[in-house]
Amino acid sequence: MFRKKQLSIMLMSMMLAAGSTGMAAIAADVTEAQTGKETAVQVFAGGSGTKEDPWQIADADQLLAIETQLDGYYVLTADIDFDGKTIQPIGAMVPLGTEGEDAETPNPDYAFSGVLDGGGYTISNYDIDASDDTYGAGLFACVTGENATITNLNVENVTLSNGGQLAGGLIGYQDAPVSKLNMSGTNKVSGEGLVGGLIGGSKADITDCSAVADVVMDAENAQGAGILVGGDEGGNMENCTVSGGSVTAEKKGAFSVGGLTGCFQESAYAKNCSVSDVTVTVGENAMMIGALSGHAGTAEGDPTQIENCSVKDVKVIVGENSERIGGISGSGFYVSAYAEYYPEPCAMAIKDCTVSGLTITGGKQAGSVLGYAYNNSTVENCKAEAVWNDAVLEDQIGADASVPLTDLF
Repeated sequence: MFRKKQLSIMLMSMMLAAGSTGMAAIAADVTEAQTGKETAVQVFAGGSGTKEDPWQIADADQLLAIETQLDGYYVLTADIDFDGKTIQPIGAMVPLGTEGEDAETPNPDYAFSGVLDGGGYTISNYDIDASDDTYGAGLFACVTGENATITNLNVENVTLSNGGQLAGGLIGYQDAPVSKLNMSGTNKVSGEGLVGGLIGGSKADITDCSAVADVVMDAENAQGAGILVGGDEGGNMENCTVSGGSVTAEKKGAFSVGGLTGCFQESAYAKNCSVSDVTVTVGENAMMIGALSGHAGTAEGDPTQIENCSVKDVKVIVGENSERIGGISGSGFYVSAYAEYYPEPCAMAIKDCTVSGLTITGGKQAGSVLGYAYNNSTVENCKAEAVWNDAVLEDQIGADASVPLTDLF
């Protein structure tokens, strides 16, 4: 999925936050915690854990018992209400190693690598036990594996406080496709980087999902926050919706922050997605901020296609010196600190998108569709109306490569 000899943006963000030796320590700590867990008694409502006869889950204890068989097949048969209980994540995000591609690849032995069909039922009223040094936090810390998926599931009234990297109300890190996941009610998720209401970090497809949440990214020079997903890298998104909530990253140097997602990085496409009634707030030295997506684009090959997406009644509030602010996307990814790995800006093509009721306050460049267009990115057949600093924003593209950017790091 990623080119050899190049680190993913997610991994680079983790390394900046934790340091290369810190990554090893995180993996070691999680491994020790995971292997030290007591094995729970498997008592499900029925089934045998196979594809043809999945284990049936009818209550909270049975749901948490997934921990004892992370690669099984499961189906919910009833709504599950945790009644405000604080719970440990199911599975763990443990990288295969500490260097190169192994450092960004989850070990399926510790993650949820099975199949969960929610049956349209709802899991509600739970708090996630997390701490600032957590690497992957959610109801499911990590979902990965050749056959893994979670689908057809609702979650409601979720709290995750003080999460570290890769924090999401349902999934911390997703390396397998998911679909028909819906988050409603009152949801609050906070972490240090790659923080999402539903999913923290994603490297696989997300389809037919929705979320409402208040998301906080609470660290300096941190990357990746959005109400649906903190950052999507290498996966595609289609028919996904955010309607209500907020994204807040007020500490200095936030980047890749959006109402729907922090980014569509190395994605082939994002189609038929929408954001409405959301407030995005960032502080000073912020960059790549969007009402829909903070940044988007590919480093090689065809540009990321952002098609038939919409933004309605979104407020974006940024520090006065912040850069690359847009209604659909802030810009393609390019940051001097990562120039060794991404020496050229990433490319996107925005087409047939609509923006209405957008207000932007602050910032040095702003566009009603694209905040800053490098020479390899385009906007085509879009309709947009927006206000920037109390004046009508006439330009769909805020600035192009002829306007120099400041090194905000």
